[in-house]
Amino acid sequence: MQLKRLEIIQGFRVDIDILKLGYHIFRVNIFLEDYHLRNKIIEYIKFNPNLTFIDTYSGGADIELEFHLENMNQLYPIMQDIAEKFPKAIRYYKQLNIEKYHKFLYLP
Repeated sequence: MQLKRLEIIQGFRVDIDILKLGYHIFRVNIFLEDYHLRNKIIEYIKFNPNLTFIDTYSGGADIELEFHLENMNQLYPIMQDIAEKFPKAIRYYKQLNIEKYHKFLYLP
């Protein structure tokens, strides 16, 4: 506890195994046709209650989303909703089912 007193340790976090709660991790990589709509899509999707992560970077997908869902059937309506809200914005997307994280590093 001395490290906490010296403020070297600044906090703690909980790591919940959502698989044990009956959820699965789905990652969606979105490749845009109209890059100018990226921020509008992010602003729209960030209110989805099953969304747990949004990332943007260059050199790969234009938007990376992560959802915690009970099954793959719940993912299709989410992606259909985005496609209907932003027609012709998405060139294509790829979805992945993450079975397990082997290592995850958190940075402040």
